[in-house]
Amino acid sequence: MEVLQYVLVAIVVITALGWLFRKSLFPSKKSTGCGDGDCGCH
Repeated sequence: MEVLQYVLVAIVVITALGWLFRKSLFPSKKSTGCGDGDCGCH
């Protein structure tokens, strides 16, 4: 049962690190197509 816990923790940690690296290396681009002017809604 301990092996299963270690595997689950490893999966969660790898997923979290991957998400953080993706967010820091490839930040999402803000869309500027908001109609006539910059309404600040996005």
